[in-house]
Amino acid sequence: MIKVKFNGPTTEPALSRWNAWVEAGRAAAAELLRKANAGEPIEISEQLYKAMREEIFAGFHGKCAYCEAKFVLDQRGDVDHFRPKGRVTDDKNKPVQIPDGAGGQRNHPGYFWLAYEWTNLLPACSRCNRPGKYGDEAGAIRQVGKWDRFPVSGQRASRPEEVAQEHPLLLHPLFDEPKDHFTFDPATGRLIPK
Repeated sequence: MIKVKFNGPTTEPALSRWNAWVEAGRAAAAELLRKANAGEPIEISEQLYKAMREEIFAGFHGKCAYCEAKFVLDQRGDVDHFRPKGRVTDDKNKPVQIPDGAGGQRNHPGYFWLAYEWTNLLPACSRCNRPGKYGDEAGAIRQVGKWDRFPVSGQRASRPEEVAQEHPLLLHPLFDEPKDHFTFDPATGRLIPK
């Protein structure tokens, strides 16, 4: 993973379409929050969050935000939600529990209010995004693919105002500098956590 410098398109007509899409996303997110606060069912529009797919992918040079694999004709790539929009699981694929406000626990509803936030939308290859099981070099089977996993350190955000205090354990290519967290061993090609 590398840090990516991308703030959206810079030339017309893509810039005007992008700005209109960002505003439509803000309005739709506000409506999702209103419905959730009123106890009404919410429905996330896949069409809306994917509307600027090509511009987002171009900002990442047609590569997966996580592994940097180039998308090819038989693998178009997914629009991944860095913070999952629906349900949230931990690093062991167990549903994350949060306080329900009545002394009990409930499943985390997902970061639905970020469903249309462009900085939460990342291009991902199917291997990085979708769940799967793969064998490693020692023959052990590992669960891979981010899907709805989102591990954090400390308390998890369950409302928009809590996101700034949340500490994700997954690096975000728009905000985090990987070299601050890893060193590269040229002899083995491995990343070593600092």
